[in-house]
Amino acid sequence: MVLFAAVFNELFLVYVVLFALPLLLLVLAIPSMDIHVVQHSFSKKTPLRPIAIYLAMVAFVLGGMWLAQTIGFLITGEVPQSIVDSGHPTAVIFALDLSLLVPGLVWAAIALWKRHPWGYILGSLMLVKGAIYPVALLGMTVFSSQANVPGALDLLGFWLVFSIGGIAAAMVFFGHMKQR
Repeated sequence: MVLFAAVFNELFLVYVVLFALPLLLLVLAIPSMDIHVVQHSFSKKTPLRPIAIYLAMVAFVLGGMWLAQTIGFLITGEVPQSIVDSGHPTAVIFALDLSLLVPGLVWAAIALWKRHPWGYILGSLMLVKGAIYPVALLGMTVFSSQANVPGALDLLGFWLVFSIGGIAAAMVFFGHMKQR
């Protein structure tokens, strides 16, 4: 989402790659993917339910932040300050998160909870995204702060927790892959 919503900065090409590469790889991989092989490459002791809870919590927090501001707008008629500050006429981040990221997180959480083969695939995608994306947001926060953008550090703590949680969840999940 920062590809579309962030102020143009030194990390623009990183944002392009973070957006386009996973989509391309997914499209190329799906036709040859054996979901049961992926599922069986993980130990039966993989803690899927805690990871599913983590993914659901991230979906709840992100979705909740954007829905609360959107509902606030519906009640008060005041455009959320984050949208005003972005300089965009609409909520690009809200739109991308609510239409792509939050549903993906929820679907992955449910499928992992049920130990469905697609849960391992979508869970892998969401966990890699969850490990990389907040680190990019931390970088954006630092660059924005250095450029004296008002409120740039407001979400620093959240992005830091989100980064640590994403990296830890991915390490636990992928740490349970069987050796081949």
